[in-house]
Amino acid sequence: MPLVHLDCPSCGGTLSLVEGERIVACRYCKGRSVVLLPDAVPRHVVEARIDEAGATDLARNVLRRTSVAPTIRLDALTLCYIPFFEATAVRLGTVFVRDRVKPPAPLGTGEQCGPELDRWLQDPGEEREDTRVVEQDVLRVGPACDLREWGVDRIPLANLRRAGAKVALHSFDPVTLYSRGVVFAPTLPAERFMRETTWRVASQNDDTRYVETRLKLLYYPVWQARYRHLGWSYALTLDAVTGVLLRGTAPRDRSGAVGIASVGLALAGLGLGRGVRWFAGGGGEGPIVLLAAIAGGVLLWWGWQSFERDDEIILGAE
Repeated sequence: MPLVHLDCPSCGGTLSLVEGERIVACRYCKGRSVVLLPDAVPRHVVEARIDEAGATDLARNVLRRTSVAPTIRLDALTLCYIPFFEATAVRLGTVFVRDRVKPPAPLGTGEQCGPELDRWLQDPGEEREDTRVVEQDVLRVGPACDLREWGVDRIPLANLRRAGAKVALHSFDPVTLYSRGVVFAPTLPAERFMRETTWRVASQNDDTRYVETRLKLLYYPVWQARYRHLGWSYALTLDAVTGVLLRGTAPRDRSGAVGIASVGLALAGLGLGRGVRWFAGGGGEGPIVLLAAIAGGVLLWWGWQSFERDDEIILGAE
């Protein structure tokens, strides 16, 4: 939002307006005024409930569930603010509906129940027309930038805003916010988000419209934890409000693949060695030698395929 110079309507003094505020008090005459800025998208910041120490504990608890947890140490922990659009509106008007009304179905155990029920099933009912008044509150919240690899789409901001214990919002102060962490800029057009929110299928029976449309930009805090294992970098994204793991990556445990490949190599070597002796004319272990060689080859192939898979697993993607 650009800088706006305001004067007090009572004394003419200069008013200082913090972004996100709509009521400002004059420091000269103490008068209070309501400020409305047309075409401006107010910005607010969601208060983080998880501090750095809490985020560190959460990240360690997540990594304890992996097989390489004892060798992992966090390299960096960064607080990031993700922009979200919040669109609100009221759908108001009338809707013409046409329904078919039937009396209640005859229920009972008498002899007349069967024929009466058949007649009720065959009766199409009476068609009635009615006009209903629609007054519906609309709330839509969505990320203002594409960060699906962080699991941002799993943030239940809309549910938190609807719930009784709403998330705390603060005025947008760019100096303070940029000093706390990394602030992402919105990349999706605000007009497009509002247009998608108020879009509806045109119908002659639907005479409703959206009124009191409002759009806000909410900056939601998340913790980004980075760590290294065997020279490879991995990351975890944690919700700084609810403490939930949004998404992360962790090294894959390859000890099982190595063990399978080792057993397969041993069986294949044993089978080949016995096979050479059998072809040289010693013993009658031909079928057993052949089975051991085949089993060893299969295990060796299976272990190698498991070892060659992607070297990381996705956490929090369910």
